Amino acid sequence: MRRSRLLPLLLAPLLLCSGCSGSAVWANPRQLEQIQLIQTVGVDADGDDVRLSVSTGKPMGDEAPLRMTQAAPSLELAMDRLQSYAANASLFYAHTRFLVVGEDAAAAGVAPYLDFVSRDSDMRLSTPMFLLRGGTARDAVLETGDDKTDITENLSAMQQDIAQQGTSHAFTCSEIIQSLATSGSALVCAARRVPQPDRPEAGDTLLPCGYAILKDGALAGFICDPMDMGVNLLLGLGGHGDILLRDANGDAVTVAVDSSKGGFRPVWGADGTLRRIDVTLQVRAAVQELAGTTRLSDEAVRAQLEAALAETVRGWVSALLEQSQTLAADFLGIGGILGERYPAKWQRVRAQWPALLPTMDFQVSVEAEIERTFDLQDPVPVTGGAP
Repeated sequence: MRRSRLLPLLLAPLLLCSGCSGSAVWANPRQLEQIQLIQTVGVDADGDDVRLSVSTGKPMGDEAPLRMTQAAPSLELAMDRLQSYAANASLFYAHTRFLVVGEDAAAAGVAPYLDFVSRDSDMRLSTPMFLLRGGTARDAVLETGDDKTDITENLSAMQQDIAQQGTSHAFTCSEIIQSLATSGSALVCAARRVPQPDRPEAGDTLLPCGYAILKDGALAGFICDPMDMGVNLLLGLGGHGDILLRDANGDAVTVAVDSSKGGFRPVWGADGTLRRIDVTLQVRAAVQELAGTTRLSDEAVRAQLEAALAETVRGWVSALLEQSQTLAADFLGIGGILGERYPAKWQRVRAQWPALLPTMDFQVSVEAEIERTFDLQDPVPVTGGAP
């Protein structure tokens, strides 16, 4: 049965058919009063089947979010089965805001799900995709939130937080497809499901945990804190992340990144071979907090902190490049960047790039600049004028 794409008619109560094999799981089987706009779609591997889990987001009035799950041989059939449980209601997917993929499903390969999003007339390629680390999309969809909020509000808030903090980035299905098509690898924003023991009535919550790495469409590894901020700094994905440094006395100095600019400069041999790649990064940050007696008015102190910031970021970038080489996965899109900037020379080595990447000589250099906060340089005086 093809799921309805029509405007709502008079809607009947939802009935749970307990006699059907593989019956749907309903977190709140209540009467529908309007068309059901599906806002979050979750996908898991379920044996030979695929499991589809959906949630409607925060509805109007006092109604609880509708959460459903069903397994079938294909996503389209799973949608049809969910529609059959919705009686005369229309499950409407054109306003889907988030796609969530369980770790097992990602390990088996995300190509079928991305292909479905590309072909389905309701789904949108601009939908951000998240990968559940150490869990299933089913549990995340059904257990996140309470009777007033669901996974949709959680993901929306998380998307805003990571954009501001610079710790990750919610890539869309379109961006992931493009990255896989051009470099064979891609990054996906990773999340994990965490209970709230102090507020058990609020259900579970989702927290960001860096990036998942896809290679040839399948999960190949993860990028965790603090290296995830290195990704954003190097690729210019925005955010104003906070970084903890130590001055020469070991006192804590917290800086917030204002801007960053990364680049990849290839060094070509006389015969057109790619000899090495120079990776450069410029980082500007402002002091947010001084925990000791650090005096930024002292140029030597400021120079030491700038060197500490540069070394910290250089370590992140070097570790990212090492992970890329170990996995033979160009998840940073270096090949695509070189192809855009040096098209003629790149054509000579393009076919060799997958074999060149694991042994490529990367030279990483980072320049860091630390600015004062407004007009404040030294700690606020508290000694009453005593020396």
